[in-house]
Amino acid sequence: FVQFPQTARPTLGLPWQQQARNRMASSDIGQSRALATVSGRAHGFLGRSMQHPATLQARLLWQRLPVGGKLISAGLALVTGVSILQAILNMIIAVAWVVCFVLCGAYLATKRPELTSFEPAFQEWFTRDYYPRVQQRLTTDQRWSPVLTALGPAVGRFEPSIAYTFWASRCLPASTTDWLLFRTAQVNLGSSAQPMYMTFVGVHDCWFALPKAQSELGNLSLLEAETPLQA
Repeated sequence: FVQFPQTARPTLGLPWQQQARNRMASSDIGQSRALATVSGRAHGFLGRSMQHPATLQARLLWQRLPVGGKLISAGLALVTGVSILQAILNMIIAVAWVVCFVLCGAYLATKRPELTSFEPAFQEWFTRDYYPRVQQRLTTDQRWSPVLTALGPAVGRFEPSIAYTFWASRCLPASTTDWLLFRTAQVNLGSSAQPMYMTFVGVHDCWFALPKAQSELGNLSLLEAETPLQA
């Protein structure tokens, strides 16, 4: 049999482990030197401050004060320090409030609803909130019967979808205004002679109507103005 010489197998992992240990040791040495440098500079600054003529004079005056004077001076120093800390905290709180307001304003500005979303929101408000009140008044007040008859059988049957089409064709498009943080839309639900303006506010991707008095919501001058045209 022929025997081949056995070669030594390389020990895997030792070189990079040794390098990692060397880097960690170098890092620790660098941090220790940096801390020693900072500590030395701090001690040097403190020593120079204590040897300053103004500091020496203050220490001399402090030693000459009686016990009562020292107590009063310490109290005044404490009050002054607390006042300074309180002023710094108030400043930090004021800056935090300003930052919060700016961030909230930027968020609301990006969440303004699109103008194209107003008409669906107006239709939902009309059929859910406004027209049920109008329908109740039209059904209970007999003086509106001739007006509804003149406007046609569809409106006379008080169908919400037909009523919305009737009002929307005369009220829309709305007058809109952009206020950077929100949008407003104004719609005249009355006639030009007796207007009844409803204001809607668009904020955070939704529209809502501002409160209106019940007496103003009873303004049906639009029906009265349209009756001669349909008769």
